[in-house]
Amino acid sequence: MAYTYKTEEDIGALMRFLNQLDKDSYPYKLDPWFDRSNPEPEGFAMYAYDGDKIIATYAAQKLAYSVYSEAFRDWVTQNNGTNGVITIPDGNQWYSSCQWVHPDYRGQELGILMDRKKKDEIWKRGGTVNYANCRDGLKDYHIDRLGYEKYQHQASVPGGNVGGAGSSEDKEYYIVYEVSN
Repeated sequence: MAYTYKTEEDIGALMRFLNQLDKDSYPYKLDPWFDRSNPEPEGFAMYAYDGDKIIATYAAQKLAYSVYSEAFRDWVTQNNGTNGVITIPDGNQWYSSCQWVHPDYRGQELGILMDRKKKDEIWKRGGTVNYANCRDGLKDYHIDRLGYEKYQHQASVPGGNVGGAGSSEDKEYYIVYEVSN
């Protein structure tokens, strides 16, 4: 089936869309890095449409890993977790999150396609590194199916529930990254 893909600068609209979804469709807390009450960084929201129906989303923003890491480490410590030691390549670093696929469209590799389109958009905007966090159960998927180059243990969080990455049952988190060619 042919879908339509759009990229927009208004990440706030994506957050409003994800917030209105029921918990069966989007069971995670929203990623706080895309909260538009923060100063507006360079970034974008990406959508896949079937007709006028949004069927998949993604978001990315320019965010130095050092800034992300410092805030995440503080959050992990406040939540009685332990932090890993991460090193990712220098460059024009972009963080991505907020991937969602409508339940009726799952299993069609739409998430894989959206991830590739998201990375292509990052490279087009001059990004050289794309990184994301993921729960333990998805680290190999990120390498084997999404083309990320490497994963590194990011944190152990006793209460789990890291926004956008896992539920309260997920305790181990990883950073994955890919470098542009």
